[in-house]
Amino acid sequence: MVKFQALGEEKAIKDPVLKTPPSVDTSVYGGFRLVVWLKSGLEWAARLGLLFSTLGLAVALRLPVRGWQMVAALLSLDFDSPATRPTPFDALNSPFPFFPLFLLLIWLIAALVLLFKELPAPVSSVSTSQIPNPKIQKVNREKRLRWLLFGLTLIVLLIVGWAQRSAQLLPDSLGRFPQPNYDEMVYYSSAAAFAAGHLPYRDFFTAHPPGTFALFAAFFKLFGLQAGGPDTFLAGRWFSVIQGLLTVVGTFWAAGRLWATLQKGAFALGAAFIAGLLYALDGRASEIAMLENVSNLVAIVGFSCFLEGERAARGRRWHWLVMAGGLASAAALTKLPGIALIFALLVYLFYRRDWRGLGLTLTGAGLGFLLIEGPFIGLAGLGEVLRQQVFFQMLRPQEVRSGLDEVARIAGYPEASLTVFLGGLGFCLLAWLVLRRPAPMLAHLLLPALWSVPLLVIFIFSKSFHPWYYVQWALPLALLAGGLGAVLRPVYRVGLLGLLVLTFPLLLSEWQAERKVDYDRVYGPVANFIQSQPSGATALFALDPGYNLMAGLPSARLPSGKYLIDGSSYLLYLNLEIDRKGLGKLLGQALGQNRDVGTIQELFERPRGQSLVTLGLPAGGWAALDGKIALPQLTPRSVEYIATASGLPTPIDYVRLYRVRSVASLREWHFENGLLMQPFGLSTSFEGQANYDPPDSEGVLHLSSAVTANRILDLRLAWRVERSPAQQLKVFVHLIDEHNQLVAQRDLAPLDPATDTRRWLVGDAFQDVQSLPLPDLSPGRYRVILGLYDATTDRRIQVEGQDSIMLGDIIVSN
Repeated sequence: MVKFQALGEEKAIKDPVLKTPPSVDTSVYGGFRLVVWLKSGLEWAARLGLLFSTLGLAVALRLPVRGWQMVAALLSLDFDSPATRPTPFDALNSPFPFFPLFLLLIWLIAALVLLFKELPAPVSSVSTSQIPNPKIQKVNREKRLRWLLFGLTLIVLLIVGWAQRSAQLLPDSLGRFPQPNYDEMVYYSSAAAFAAGHLPYRDFFTAHPPGTFALFAAFFKLFGLQAGGPDTFLAGRWFSVIQGLLTVVGTFWAAGRLWATLQKGAFALGAAFIAGLLYALDGRASEIAMLENVSNLVAIVGFSCFLEGERAARGRRWHWLVMAGGLASAAALTKLPGIALIFALLVYLFYRRDWRGLGLTLTGAGLGFLLIEGPFIGLAGLGEVLRQQVFFQMLRPQEVRSGLDEVARIAGYPEASLTVFLGGLGFCLLAWLVLRRPAPMLAHLLLPALWSVPLLVIFIFSKSFHPWYYVQWALPLALLAGGLGAVLRPVYRVGLLGLLVLTFPLLLSEWQAERKVDYDRVYGPVANFIQSQPSGATALFALDPGYNLMAGLPSARLPSGKYLIDGSSYLLYLNLEIDRKGLGKLLGQALGQNRDVGTIQELFERPRGQSLVTLGLPAGGWAALDGKIALPQLTPRSVEYIATASGLPTPIDYVRLYRVRSVASLREWHFENGLLMQPFGLSTSFEGQANYDPPDSEGVLHLSSAVTANRILDLRLAWRVERSPAQQLKVFVHLIDEHNQLVAQRDLAPLDPATDTRRWLVGDAFQDVQSLPLPDLSPGRYRVILGLYDATTDRRIQVEGQDSIMLGDIIVSN
């Protein structure tokens, strides 16, 4: 019955036909009809939006492609790499890169509109003491059976997770290590340096938040592994495997609690099994140690705390939500994509209009931030932390091809195909549930979809997205897929069994693919070679810190006092001059999307970053240049500097390993005008080939008198500015014979003839090659002299009490 009241009268109007009573104000009634009509129209628009966006997401996640591949594999009984075979749906892709994110937003808005009702207050679970006595024995028997199934299922998942992660991360029976990832080596090396007392952001550059460093540093410190070496690497791998298994357990628990609503129970075992199995089996998640374990483990524990808070009685709810917020914040401070969980929780609480829960979660997030990030801000400085963690990530250049549909790219990974396929079906299931019965109790099931939104934003808009970042998305996808095991009514069991049979080819091929491991070919062999040589090396220069870690040698230390750990990123950081710009300017540049327009290769080759070679090459140590990281990012001139200071390299697979000469020949010389000069030794060039005649181990250059007239003497120098010089300077190079007679000379400005040294800034560093064409030289010993003078007054600049430096000897023989 619907009642209207007007002019003191009350009359009943029967539903569903509404008739206007004679005494009712027609304008009020008309407004009521308009509201009903608008509400109905909005509901139908939401239904259509949910339907079409679900179909679009099925296309974006390549579900038709995967379905066809699996059916074809089953019919042909050929399970060898079904995820790579062509299908009639291969051309059915997203029409533009933002398509998946656009559809997901429509999907969420439509679902939230349909579920927009007052949600019931949390209800505490019923204790067994409230169950009638005659049923206690039966209930206890069922409870024991449930716990038995729970334990057996969890054991199966741990076995699968262990098999995947041990094969991908731990040594085989021959002692071979599976190939490490560059980011993994950066994390291990940073954690070891931190454990040794070197503070991130202050003592070495890192583009990552500190949570992972702090956890692994504590682990390394506890077991005395901060010096590096194979034991440190192996311990890090074991720690990663353990955390990965704990994440499998967390996924199992969270999925079981998330989907329990559909079964009117405290735990959905089928949903937990599917979600846990997917995450345990996922090839991308199991092969990238450092990107999976800490962030995903903390995130899934935080998500579980939130679910427990939703189910807890009001008086016990607050501590669950505070812990959920704190752990969500910790997930973001171990790997930045972890911020996706904070987004999901806050949007959900705002949608529910649960202001108290929103405040508690925000409080926990703030406390987690202060606990983890606060000490680093206090010790390293807010500016350093913001520049390295935030602005570098926002302003770093394009590292991946633009205009790509990254979601389709991820969906195309064979090793992630099963998770993406079943996660996509989870989206479809949720849409069907909301369309079938839009009950408010279903709202919390949208949390994994909300969790996906920031991740898709990162995938689409990030300029530095790489394939391995998918592992953060594997968690919400696995939780979504778990819903397929929660709908266990008899009519759906046949469909669930059919789905399991359908996905068998993908499951089998993914399991087999993860047995094919790419083993380390360079880190271990380089470390073994260095350890087999006579002692005396104090450090190792490399843009990839994995060589330092495995060899147990410290990273190169720059004159600024910083250690060179993530050398590749630090090279970009310096070339973008983020360390020299004010925070206000950086903020304006970031908000305006004013990234450097140079190509990634051009940015690597800028002089300031290349000076890392001349500043960081340690005296008396080693240099490792690999073909994946260092050689593509260094200029030929930088490689020539290392060769001049080292001689011929030792090739180890795709690595060139150099033994750097002693301290005496690589020392810095201090000029009175504030310039520091470091010579790298003598060499010659012939017909454009540098280091044609390299020096010996003592830095002496040996030539035959028959070839001297065809050689050019090259002096490789590094200039560093402690005070900006007030003069326009020139460099003189003299060749002096045994009778102290000048045989050859050349005077040029540093770097090139157009250089104005008066514009050099404090902190600048430059690579310089001073070349001197050699005349015909008779046999004997010659000295190479170098100095600086004022180009205006011709006055020589004193260097440590002298007016010139003797850089080395040339011995000419018959």
